[in-house]
Amino acid sequence: MEVIVGTYDEVLLGYKIITDAEEYQFDQSFTDHTHTGCIKTLSVSKKGILASGGTDETVRLINLKKRTELGSLVQHSGTVTCLKFHHGSHLFSTSEDGTIAIWKYFTWECLKTLRGHTSTVNCISIHPSGKLALSVGRDKTLRTWNLITGRSAYTTNIKQEASLVVWSLNGNHYAVVFSTKIDIYNTQTAEVISSVKTTQRVNDLAFISTTVIVYGGEGGQLYFYNIINKMTLHSLDTQTNRVRAMSIVPAPVKEGEESNENNHWLFTASSDGHIKIFQVQMAEDKVDTSLVISHNTTFRLTCMAVSLFKSKPKEGTKTDCQADEKLIDTSQEMAADKKLIDTSQEKSQKTVANRKSGNSKKVSWKRKAETDSQDSGVNVSCETVEVNIEDESEDENTKVKGKKLKHSKKVKDKGPEKLKQLQGKRSEKSKRKGIILESQPKRKKIKT
Repeated sequence: MEVIVGTYDEVLLGYKIITDAEEYQFDQSFTDHTHTGCIKTLSVSKKGILASGGTDETVRLINLKKRTELGSLVQHSGTVTCLKFHHGSHLFSTSEDGTIAIWKYFTWECLKTLRGHTSTVNCISIHPSGKLALSVGRDKTLRTWNLITGRSAYTTNIKQEASLVVWSLNGNHYAVVFSTKIDIYNTQTAEVISSVKTTQRVNDLAFISTTVIVYGGEGGQLYFYNIINKMTLHSLDTQTNRVRAMSIVPAPVKEGEESNENNHWLFTASSDGHIKIFQVQMAEDKVDTSLVISHNTTFRLTCMAVSLFKSKPKEGTKTDCQADEKLIDTSQEMAADKKLIDTSQEKSQKTVANRKSGNSKKVSWKRKAETDSQDSGVNVSCETVEVNIEDESEDENTKVKGKKLKHSKKVKDKGPEKLKQLQGKRSEKSKRKGIILESQPKRKKIKT
């Protein structure tokens, strides 16, 4: 388990949570200073890919498993305001330029640019089915998007600017967050079934169950609210002035203990630099909370994401990448998971065997491109995977838009002394090395 936070000071910080010791501990895993502006949003995929965006108008990608930078996605002409991965297959990004970009995982091609908002898009949320999305912005509208056709389904005038929109876990409800107000809608009727008014600004909201939300912000108070019974179940004082971001994950289970779906870990990131983890135990109409561990980063935090990926899967199990793409047989998938990299001679023998047996060219090329990119750190982009198997020889010299791809550079591990030097300082803006994909949006249906 790893928590990543973004800061006002252009720095990304990563901390692993040591759960196998007698006491839980924070262990700093990496520090990254490639952004040239304030970091506004973070998102982590199931496959361990971290996306970060901010005022430098770019989306930067990091492979958390290999600790390498994959490059930057350049599409927006304004601050990147929100990033969301969906099922590890697509990345959604919103910006102050009023657009929503949809990126394909692995190739990082911009499949579609959704236009409709007349001002900044503050937030986007994807329905669990992957067929719908909701977005809110400064134009005081709530837009519903059909992700199958890639077009706006309808627009709702909400008469004031909303900062957040969040789907429930089952997609039956969604919450729209204004400055000091929260409206809960029924998906089928599109009517407000519950409304919560607060005395201070709400900075973040999350569904901890299908009927209970957690929200908080200014003042450091968090509230657990039942949207059906319309009652506050519990309040939690985080002992901070402002909660900037939250994340809820299943509580880890130690050896000898039984797992309980009602036990959760609630992560909070505060503007004063503190990362805190709270144990949350849910009952029917009762919530109990307790502090697990706290850490002071000494930075001004703006956003947070929690990664639960397993870097070394056990033998005989499938990774998220295999379950999502389903491009090859089980035996081939397990071999890819164990990273049994063939020698050049074995690869040539397999190529000849595939040609003689008439195996699918699509399967051979897709797995070949993915394995090479993961092992060498090269980000490969191709418009279609249905190509001749004879074309699978290019590796480091593969070109995208006339530009030669370069090896990804390692994310540097920097100690506390370096962190102190970075704190409060803004680096000079300079050109950063990396892969920049500038694919233009294509007019085609979005595959969900």
